[in-house]
Amino acid sequence: MAGPNGGWCARSFRVASTKAERAGVVVRHALSSTNGYRSKPISPFCTIRSLGLMELTDQYAIGRAPAWRPLSAPQRARRERILGAAVDLLNEREYEQIQMRHVAEAAGVAVATVYRYFPSKEFLYAQAIVRWGATFDVRVRAESRVAGSDAARLLSVLRRTVRSYEHSPNFYRLTTILEATNDPGAREVFTRYTGDFFNIMSAVLVDTDDRDIETIVLVAASVLNVLLRRWANGSISVRRVHADLERTVDLLFAEPRRRDPSES
Repeated sequence: MAGPNGGWCARSFRVASTKAERAGVVVRHALSSTNGYRSKPISPFCTIRSLGLMELTDQYAIGRAPAWRPLSAPQRARRERILGAAVDLLNEREYEQIQMRHVAEAAGVAVATVYRYFPSKEFLYAQAIVRWGATFDVRVRAESRVAGSDAARLLSVLRRTVRSYEHSPNFYRLTTILEATNDPGAREVFTRYTGDFFNIMSAVLVDTDDRDIETIVLVAASVLNVLLRRWANGSISVRRVHADLERTVDLLFAEPRRRDPSES
């Protein structure tokens, strides 16, 4: 399978997007980058596929590209059932303990049906984490309305993120797996997921100079990532994570403390 920006994916865009439009699918141009900011555009066909709006009909075609087609309403419902089962299983056990047959059994479908919609386990769970975090933006925006400053709003986003992963630690461990995936479809989906998080942080900085937003978001996200990794491996407590995030936001929005020369 070619990468998300080349090969058969780009060549097949015209036919695929026409079929999708006939099926009532809105073709939208997603933008991908490692940090969530706009860079190289992803093919709309690849975006439709990675959003799960098409099914794989000929995965093992020899000498030609796999065939995809838009999903019908019953197929979308079946896909959602599979995703729901995947999310539920990850809440119960770690990613490495889940097999595709477990997802199929939980969803009440054949294993082949799971692979028809999700050609790999990593692709399935990239979609699953998107579904798991689907209401995050809504919750964050609701909480940020009561915050009185950009610093308070950014801290609210960071704290909500920590609470979410604290409640569902297996999903945080999943992010570390997807960060290193070699599956092009899973990588594309996860890039969109992380990009959405960067955009959420940027959106709450309503009073900050546009020239500073990207730097603030990059620093906050980097610190969050380091702290969550240390928490996940047992090096620090979640209380320490919250305390260090609060200190980070204070430093980002306030003048740093100066060393007292008399203490040298």
